[in-house]
Amino acid sequence: MRYIGLLPHHILTKKSLTLTCWEINTTGTTIRQLRCYTQARSLLNRVSLANRPLESSSDFKMDPMAPPDGNRALPPMKHFYRKVLPQSCISFSSEDGKEFFKGAILEGNMECYFKLAAQFRTQDEPAFCGLSTMVMVLNALDIDPGRIWKGVWRWYHENMLDCCVPLEVVQQQGINFDEFVCGARCNSLDVEPTRMEEGVMSVEEFRELIRNYTKRDDAFVVLSYSRPALDQSGEGHFSPVGGYHPGKDLVLILDTARFKYPPHWVPLDLIYKAMKEIDQDTGKPRGLMVMSRKKESHPLLLFRLSSNMSVTARVLFNPAVPEFMMKLKTQTDRTLEETLSVDALADRAARDMIQVLAEISGHVTIMTTQLDITCPQDVAEKHECLIQHLIKALQETVIFEKVTNICKSLPEDKMEVMENLFEPAWPSCNGKCQPFNKLKCVHFITFFILTWPYRTGVSGETTLAALYDQMVEDELQRISVDVLSMEVKSLKDQLHVLMEFYQNNPKGPEPCCKKIKL
Repeated sequence: MRYIGLLPHHILTKKSLTLTCWEINTTGTTIRQLRCYTQARSLLNRVSLANRPLESSSDFKMDPMAPPDGNRALPPMKHFYRKVLPQSCISFSSEDGKEFFKGAILEGNMECYFKLAAQFRTQDEPAFCGLSTMVMVLNALDIDPGRIWKGVWRWYHENMLDCCVPLEVVQQQGINFDEFVCGARCNSLDVEPTRMEEGVMSVEEFRELIRNYTKRDDAFVVLSYSRPALDQSGEGHFSPVGGYHPGKDLVLILDTARFKYPPHWVPLDLIYKAMKEIDQDTGKPRGLMVMSRKKESHPLLLFRLSSNMSVTARVLFNPAVPEFMMKLKTQTDRTLEETLSVDALADRAARDMIQVLAEISGHVTIMTTQLDITCPQDVAEKHECLIQHLIKALQETVIFEKVTNICKSLPEDKMEVMENLFEPAWPSCNGKCQPFNKLKCVHFITFFILTWPYRTGVSGETTLAALYDQMVEDELQRISVDVLSMEVKSLKDQLHVLMEFYQNNPKGPEPCCKKIKL
């Protein structure tokens, strides 16, 4: 028995690399050279056939998993080139699919399609359906990430959506409904989520929602559904809705796993049932999200929460995080009967925050800087200018002055704890990067005070949280620098999501052993 294998045969020159294909007779002692392909200046040279004796076992190594004796061959590798759509789904590019497309356009229910189609992606990883769907929506809504993707271009890509769930976790196990909502809200999107729990939304209400939003291109519907309910392989999936045919009652699913299934039409009542299926990882049904551009919001330019603040990464979770957040919430929820001046209130806010931060135990990081800024010298000029304005505005706040003064009086060991909580993601660059090398612990603490999601408490009560919230709003209006206000609002939205999560999950994310099914 014999098989053919491609074995490397290197010719170490600057302009060529040779790969030789051998025909191997496993019962004999010879290897027959079939072809030798040499790549040099994009030319493919072929050399003549020749026989080569098998001089030693080192010339050819069999697969270690093969049977010990007898005729042997490499074990087959399981792989797929797409899958056949089940009968419940109709391919978008089929003759019927094209006719449905024409009819839906005439009915006005394909307005959402064109902007999404212009940004249609094939997900980079098997578990990236949620992130790729989100990228499509963000770019279709013309949202500027404010962060550099590559070169001079600012553009959303999956590797920028690291809010709420670390990318390495998403790559292994995907994201669930709540994590998707969290990530979308972190990236300048208004999200109206609906879990398909019993009695929440009828199929008629779902049909009306699809009918309305497929007539628009300023908001999009994203579905979270069970693939098996559509007779498809796999588990849960995210996809944007690309259109609707009222006469046939069909929904167009723009499936980002195009290596697996093409875009396809699905009966509306079937996809409705697929959303009602229970997600085994959360114990809750799936659902839908209506996503639009958040007004007066901007993605984070400089600051970001650390991976320890993730709502899902069990391996990165530190119990000190929810303990710290709940302790600060309890402290700021206290009622206050005395009247404090703005100066005294800012001083108290700074002392409250620093006191609770200083009590955090264990190695944990609260906040860092954007990961795309590997070295501040590489930041585009416009981006750098915005960051300079942000830092300067931060330093002009009353809170920055109070934090600086308090930190000067702290013992060295307490100050070291503070510095470990807030770490820039870039190296020091030997002091060459202005003004980035000036970004210190006091900047992080000041920004954290400005972005904390203070709760105003019961109506009629004057809590510290209500006073701090009003003080922050007044400070931002006084400074009147848009880039600072937008940075504060964006991070406050994230902290609000985290606060709600930790209130409901004080022990942090549940351990997950999810395995992605093909």
